[in-house]
Amino acid sequence: MSVGGHNRAAVNLWLHRIFEAGLLFKAVEAVLELIGGLGLYLVPAAGFVKFAGWLTHAELVEDPHDIVANFLLTLTRGLSIETTHFYAFYMASHAVLKLAIVIALWARIRWAYPAAVVVFAAFIAYQIHRFALTHSPMMIVLSVLDLVVIWLTLREYRTLSGQDRS
Repeated sequence: MSVGGHNRAAVNLWLHRIFEAGLLFKAVEAVLELIGGLGLYLVPAAGFVKFAGWLTHAELVEDPHDIVANFLLTLTRGLSIETTHFYAFYMASHAVLKLAIVIALWARIRWAYPAAVVVFAAFIAYQIHRFALTHSPMMIVLSVLDLVVIWLTLREYRTLSGQDRS
């Protein structure tokens, strides 16, 4: 094997490991999102208000006009059963879909690769939409991570397709 071929093999291995690490990250993210969705469904809206009150109490005693603490209290006081159930359903379904895709990719199921690209591209579109509404930098961070996962997924798919021809 030439030096160039050896370097290429090392890069391919390194990129494959990054792909697997990305899948692990997505799996952990999906499990946490599923737990969060179930928590939203099971905890009554009044529980969030109570928790936010407990969380912000010390800050509001020190500074009754604290912007973050007051925002959190206002946000939780505006929660309704319908709102929490919507977010619970959204988070849980998003998590189950993501987890199913990740498991299928780990199993190297061929249809999962193009499906993952479509699903993660849809996530990016939604995250960009949310960024336009909220200006949350986290939406950009998640979108960049999803772009990297899409690139790695396409690369893995080409590698898998190449192996099938041998």
